[in-house]
Amino acid sequence: ATVMVHHRDVGGMWPNNNAWNEEIWQEGLRLAPIKLMVGGRMSEPLLALILNNTRSPYHMRGDLMAQLSACQVGVAGMQKLAAKYGLTQLRAVAEALMNYSERR
Repeated sequence: ATVMVHHRDVGGMWPNNNAWNEEIWQEGLRLAPIKLMVGGRMSEPLLALILNNTRSPYHMRGDLMAQLSACQVGVAGMQKLAAKYGLTQLRAVAEALMNYSERR
């Protein structure tokens, strides 16, 4: 599962605000898509990197844990659908939804 968000503070020039930024480098820590959880285990070095680059590590940790929980709920829901309808049907519905969204 995947969650993509914009966090409120990642060490940029101004806390919780990037309205006056003129370039992306002023926004603080930039990470390419990377897994925070690998094999069901937290990447502690990555977590430390993120928390060390924010003015509010307590809130950032809470936000990250909420994101991980959202992913777990999503995975559980997909597993239930796969168990109920089968993987073939689930893939067909996902493909139909993707095709529909591309037409819009």
